Amino acid sequence: MESLKSWITTICVAVIFITAVEMILPDNSLKKYSKFVLGLILMTVILNPILKIFTHDNLELQGYFDKYEDMISNSSEENKKSKEKNIESTLKNFETNISKSCEKLLKDKYPKDNFNVQVKADYDGKNFSVSKVDVGFEKDSYIKPIEKVEINTNSSVDYSKQPNEYTEKEKSISIYVSENLNIEEKQVCVYKLGK
Repeated sequence: MESLKSWITTICVAVIFITAVEMILPDNSLKKYSKFVLGLILMTVILNPILKIFTHDNLELQGYFDKYEDMISNSSEENKKSKEKNIESTLKNFETNISKSCEKLLKDKYPKDNFNVQVKADYDGKNFSVSKVDVGFEKDSYIKPIEKVEINTNSSVDYSKQPNEYTEKEKSISIYVSENLNIEEKQVCVYKLGK
């Protein structure tokens, strides 16, 4: 309402100014040119608020476009962060599931042993793949019979003649895991769990 009042006041002032200028001008050929120029001034005064509305709307539209572009760029950044979090979460779930299934396979094949499996997986942009498997095992489910011990301080014990059952078992576990997970045997690390 205030803008309408100021617009009408501006038109009235312009009309009074134009009338005063026409009264002062002498009657000659210059008068018709001056009336033309004064008419253009009056038209400019009348059209000025209308032109401001259109240019103001364009500025507002430009502002809306800028806000929309900002929202889209923020949304794409949020989508990227969300995608990275989803991939990270999926990778952890993949590692956990492979670990559990590998432990189950090993427990089925070697029921008397306990296993602890840790899997390291990678994501290449399209697929998840197993990069490393650490398998810890211990034999504690059965007890060996106690062997007769002879104490002889004069003789030395030859440890090379004793069988190395963990080495053979480690190799067997490594081959079994690599075949079941379709990975190379060098990606499987088997070790004994400490008590």
